[in-house]
Amino acid sequence: MDLMPLVNPVRCAAKKVTFSKKFARVSLADGRVISLPLKFYPRLQNATDEQRKKYELFGLNIYWDDLDEGIDLTAMLTGMYRRREHMEQES
Repeated sequence: MDLMPLVNPVRCAAKKVTFSKKFARVSLADGRVISLPLKFYPRLQNATDEQRKKYELFGLNIYWDDLDEGIDLTAMLTGMYRRREHMEQES
C-alpha cells in the first residue's frame, strides 16, 4: 500500500514570514498564505520586529533561534497541534 503524506513537503514549504499586529503570515511554495494567531506563540507576540525577522526556514518548519521558538507547518495545516500552555499544564 502506498502512503501519501498529510502535507506535501514541496508544495507546503515555507518561503517567507511576515507579521501584522495580531498574526504571523506564512507564504508557502504553492502560493498560499496562511495566518497564525500570535497569541498561540507568546514569544513571537512579545518579540521585537528585529527578532521576528531573524528566522530560519527548514521546509515545513520555521525557527527563531534567538527566541527558542518554532512553527511546525504540518501541525498548523492539519490542525493537529496543542498550544504551549496546555502542554505546560499537563507536565
